Amino acid sequence: MLNFQKLKGMKKIVILFSVAMLALNGFAQEEKAISQNGFWDNWFLQLQGGATFTVAGDQTLDLKDKGGKVGDITTPYVGFAVGKYFTPAVGARLNLGGWSIKNFNEKTNFNGEVLKTNYLQLSFDAMFNLMNIFGEYKPERIFDISLLTGVGYVRNLGFANEDLYGKPGTKNFVVPRVGAQFMFHVTKRFDIYAETNFNMINQHILKASRKEPAYLNAMVGLSFNLGRTGWKTGEFSDPAMIQSLNDKINQQRGQISEQESEIASLSNDLRDSEANNKMLQDELEKAKKSAKDLSEVKIVVTYEIGQVHVSKGQLVEIYNVAQLLDKYPEMKVHVTSYADAQTGSEERNQYLSEERANIVKRMFVENYEIAEDRIVTKAYGASEQVYGENDWNRVTIIELK
Repeated sequence: MLNFQKLKGMKKIVILFSVAMLALNGFAQEEKAISQNGFWDNWFLQLQGGATFTVAGDQTLDLKDKGGKVGDITTPYVGFAVGKYFTPAVGARLNLGGWSIKNFNEKTNFNGEVLKTNYLQLSFDAMFNLMNIFGEYKPERIFDISLLTGVGYVRNLGFANEDLYGKPGTKNFVVPRVGAQFMFHVTKRFDIYAETNFNMINQHILKASRKEPAYLNAMVGLSFNLGRTGWKTGEFSDPAMIQSLNDKINQQRGQISEQESEIASLSNDLRDSEANNKMLQDELEKAKKSAKDLSEVKIVVTYEIGQVHVSKGQLVEIYNVAQLLDKYPEMKVHVTSYADAQTGSEERNQYLSEERANIVKRMFVENYEIAEDRIVTKAYGASEQVYGENDWNRVTIIELK
């Protein structure tokens, strides 16, 4: 025995159900980005067959009291549908189906006589794939569950036994409906499914005493997939975020380009510096070699007994040393004077050596403008003898260091 409450809020429930499913779908799709679907992609055709059972109305009275049974208010159902999935979770279809609906009518029941209404129904259904709403889209999945919600246009084709019940007063009705579909994917192009949907109809179609009777369709069907099927997926992306990241990447690329240019410039400067350093190193080596060669140069100025001035014949030696000092300003000249030990007293010999050194120094300063701090003078008198030959020690020795 089936007992149902009145369904006055059915229309509101259908609307709220649809909005909730769309919201859930939007939430689920935040996780994955789905490729755009072409217009001719993911279409399907469905063939349906099953039974219709009246689940609300006067048949809720005890069927036995009317001398009937459940089979007396069960009729065949056939249908055809065409639809399309717009995303892996949301689709829509147009469904054309019908046959007849049966009902016990308390006022017009004659010895268990069943009222039979022939009808045709065109419905628009929104389809929500729960597996893809609450889970990740997986093309390899073989089973899906979808919830259906929509509205239907019902055409009452008349009562089969109008001699007992008369003609229907109203022939056209708009009915809300909800349902569920259980789909098994056999191949890429072919699916089989079971479906049930609940339709709330106008009381006049069944001449029911209750205001909101309804009927339940239970069916199986074949579904044929048309066009390209499935979707390509990727990680969810925010266009604004992508643009912001692209701007940052382009900015960093610009900075990298500037840094690469700066590095190239520094590399060129480094190569030039290395070349200059090598050239300077070569010049330094040459200078060291020259300094070493010059340090080995020893100019000897000789004197007669008691003389302190440089003879004319030896002035060229002073000139040559002055030219070298001009060429190598980092070098100093050491002037060291002596006297021979076999003539003169110790004091006299010291005086002679000092005068000889000072005269040579004045010649460098006054005649060739050599700075005094580049000239080092020493005078040893006869305390040191650099040569074994006595007369050779009356000398001034000039060295570059």
